[in-house]
Amino acid sequence: MISAGGAGLAFAVYPGSAGKLVEAGLPATGVMVLLFATGGLLLMPVLLISDTSWLRTPEGVLLAVYLAAVTTALAYALYGVGLRSVRVRTTTVLSLADPGAAALLGLLVLGEPARSSTILGLGLLLLGLALVAVRSTDASPDRRAGLLRAYAAYGG
Repeated sequence: MISAGGAGLAFAVYPGSAGKLVEAGLPATGVMVLLFATGGLLLMPVLLISDTSWLRTPEGVLLAVYLAAVTTALAYALYGVGLRSVRVRTTTVLSLADPGAAALLGLLVLGEPARSSTILGLGLLLLGLALVAVRSTDASPDRRAGLLRAYAAYGG
């Protein structure tokens, strides 16, 4: 429970921290490397107590390379580039939609069962995102309407 809370807190703090560093003039790629290297160092104790035997197989090595290069490095390099042109608040709000996207992909692509807790969680997430968009003090009425349309389209 503590680990999950810590992960959630880090996930909420990360976009704002990254955005502020990029806004301060640091290169986006350097910021991503710094943040992920720090995260990797913090996770080293977990690696030491985990079963890593899967990494000693050709399939495991390919999976690790794919996860590192495509789903992490490429995705967050693009995210860092986006931080140069999008407000920190906007990137933070949009990044909080990430768990919802993962849940939807699990339901639609992987065929995971649509449990009531999943549906409730997605609904609460969409409601929270919509409230943040509507109540955003730096969003004009036209922009609020556009954000609400985007969130509605995301929710299906």
